[in-house]
Amino acid sequence: MHTKRSRDLDSVEGIRLALGWPEGRFIPSMPYSGGLYGNAVFSALPLEAFEVAALVNRPGQEPRSCGHAVLRMDNGKRLHFLTAHLAYENAASRKPQFEQLRAILDAIPGDEAFILTGDFNTEREEEFLPLFNGRAALANTLSEERSASDPHYRTFPGTGHAIDNLVYDVRNLKMTAVGMKLDCLSDHNMLWAEFAYRD
Repeated sequence: MHTKRSRDLDSVEGIRLALGWPEGRFIPSMPYSGGLYGNAVFSALPLEAFEVAALVNRPGQEPRSCGHAVLRMDNGKRLHFLTAHLAYENAASRKPQFEQLRAILDAIPGDEAFILTGDFNTEREEEFLPLFNGRAALANTLSEERSASDPHYRTFPGTGHAIDNLVYDVRNLKMTAVGMKLDCLSDHNMLWAEFAYRD
């Protein structure tokens, strides 16, 4: 947002207008290049609530954050949509961040679905274990169109690692499609998924 890299533009508002959607919210993590660095959430539905939580951060490392949007779906149910960008330095730095995200997910009522997206800076499934609270499943894992020898969508071309993922509420949602779009205007390939509510 308002960085030299983005020619001082309000990037979130520009993307929101291009989408034609009513909601675009910025999730700041730290000052960067004359502006702010962080994530964003966009929604075609109005948000009932939105908050930003600073994630646990070790001294000297880049600050990280999590955005938490609550939407009222067309079926009348509430969906919690979260996005985060975890520490890149090492697993020890990410561990308390995963535990913090688990606490956020645990606070979501059992009859309200959630989707947590993000650059988790790891493809090691064992790091995600704190999130597996009996409700959570990973989208970027073995699927029909992936071979057993290469089960992940490798979303970061720079290293060939599968560091982006979607954690979803398997009790309330079923994943109907998942894939990866190449050659986005980013240093990451776009991981996408579609979900439907369980009956």
